[in-house]
Amino acid sequence: MKRFAFVLVSIIALSTCATQKPKEFTVDFSEPELSTYEIAAYISGCPVELLYGFAFAESTYDQWAMGDDGVSFTRFQINEKFHEYNARTYGEYNPMCPLDTAILTGKIFVADLAALGNVEDAIAAHNQGRSGVRNNGRDQEYVNRVLTHMEKPV
Repeated sequence: MKRFAFVLVSIIALSTCATQKPKEFTVDFSEPELSTYEIAAYISGCPVELLYGFAFAESTYDQWAMGDDGVSFTRFQINEKFHEYNARTYGEYNPMCPLDTAILTGKIFVADLAALGNVEDAIAAHNQGRSGVRNNGRDQEYVNRVLTHMEKPV
């Protein structure tokens, strides 16, 4: 049914476009482009400042960072041992794409916040996992590192 509705809307849109006079196209460069962090914050619901903090704490903003013996990638150090789970839970993503990993980080934070009920625990869960926070308490040093670097990278 969704496919039929999409096809119907597409046909209507195309037929209307074909009968209208083309509009003049202008580009407004006065507004700055949105950053990867801002787009990810908008899509995931995670505050953009926390995404800055995660990127600094995990890799000092290095998009090519690799850790955990080669299984964690990008500035957010997404652990690829959990790719299948993350893809099933939050949607498929490219582990080397800056936007995909920023969105994934935001979605994971929002889910951790809902599950743990506390911002600092949800931040710690990015590093320790939810069960790590529940079983061992939060790593306050990691949380502080994220919270003290919540500014836009230069």
